Amino acid sequence: MNQTTAKNNNHDVAILDKQVLDLKERLNFKKQILRENYQQCLESIKENPYLKHAAEEYEAQFAIINAPRAKQIEALTTLLECVEKSSERKNIKNEIKKIQKGMM
Repeated sequence: MNQTTAKNNNHDVAILDKQVLDLKERLNFKKQILRENYQQCLESIKENPYLKHAAEEYEAQFAIINAPRAKQIEALTTLLECVEKSSERKNIKNEIKKIQKGMM
């Protein structure tokens, strides 16, 4: 691989990294909006009981979104029970916290 190709590859990787970061930021923003809309819906149920169905739909969507993460947490928790080395246990616990933070 010559220098120009390596430079172009590094540039491409940098662009892709930037795109990934931008997409993560947009996803987090959309999640925040979704949470806010859900909270607003819950608060409005008192005034309009028909919104209960909408709140249930939000909850169903949250369950779908969180299902893979819940499975990951369950698998990591099982793995945690089998691991004895403290540094590995710490890494697993940190990974569980990171996944939980990303849940809706």
